[in-house]
Amino acid sequence: MQKILIIIDDITRSNGTERAVCNLANILSTSEKYQPTIISLNTANGNPYYPVNNNIKIIHCAVSVKNKLLRKIAEFKQLKNICDNEFFDIAIGVYPVISAQMLFIGSIKKKIAAEHNSYGAAPLWVKLVWRKTCYRFLDAVVLLTNADAVNYKFHKNAVVIPNSLSFIPNNLSSTENKVVLAIGRFTYQKGFERLIEAIAMIKENCLDWQVRIVGNGENKDKLQKQITDCGLEKTIKIISPTNKIEDEYCSAGFYVMSSRYEGLPMVLIEAKSCGLPIVSFDCPEGPADIIQNDTDGILIEKNNVKALSQAILKMIENPQLRKRYGQEAVKDIERFLPENIFNKWDNLFEKLKVQK
Repeated sequence: MQKILIIIDDITRSNGTERAVCNLANILSTSEKYQPTIISLNTANGNPYYPVNNNIKIIHCAVSVKNKLLRKIAEFKQLKNICDNEFFDIAIGVYPVISAQMLFIGSIKKKIAAEHNSYGAAPLWVKLVWRKTCYRFLDAVVLLTNADAVNYKFHKNAVVIPNSLSFIPNNLSSTENKVVLAIGRFTYQKGFERLIEAIAMIKENCLDWQVRIVGNGENKDKLQKQITDCGLEKTIKIISPTNKIEDEYCSAGFYVMSSRYEGLPMVLIEAKSCGLPIVSFDCPEGPADIIQNDTDGILIEKNNVKALSQAILKMIENPQLRKRYGQEAVKDIERFLPENIFNKWDNLFEKLKVQK
């Protein structure tokens, strides 16, 4: 049995990357070939926000040191000591800085960087220092989309493996409920202020609809103020994160994504599995890999808020279109099923076993 280590900064958060990590660990843990462990670098305790199987070990590395630099050094020493004692066969770093740290841990046999955001969204120094320099010394780089893989031609072993579906839904959306759903962190990346702006443009046409934005983050107060300033308090509701996210999907009429950039959005995969049609900016990267334009959703020119508002209005005014898109969405979800994603990771691991 191979010992697989997944390293992330904070496994207790409720974001999409944390969900993807928990999903991957769960998929690997169901096989007799792999024994996964998750290391959470910046936490001292706490459980993963998303469910993980009982045979997955969670290790926290954070230490009580006030000085930030000294704390990071201490956390890295903890990480190295754990790896030196455990002798992991394969380690997967979830963020560029973490993947670069793995280069200084000789006891790890094979090292993989797993990217969860588009290449173009990173600052130049991250691209040059962490990726184009440090990544060359890693055994593999895993990307979420073919579009993003084009940026990693410098690496001899860049592989595309999408995120897996988080759950098999018990129910499907009827697409009849007058609810627009959006989910994510309240950050610049997710662009929820653009969704609010788009709704403001058509607010007279959706008085009997509700927009539910599920999430949390540093921009929450700004978003709430924008909602108030636009006179949309009765239309747009900010909802705290929930473990019963399937219920949110299944009670919505369609899903909207207003992000500026993505990796491969978990929420779009989950929305499709629940039979939800989608309206999304065609931002880099991810939505175009998930949404079949004018088949199970509508892709909008990135940053075109006016076009976003018109696509939302088109969904609101066409219940038969929502129903047709929703039916097509469910048909396309097989490629993200856990067993198919497991096979891709398994193939990569087997390939690394024979490489010197």
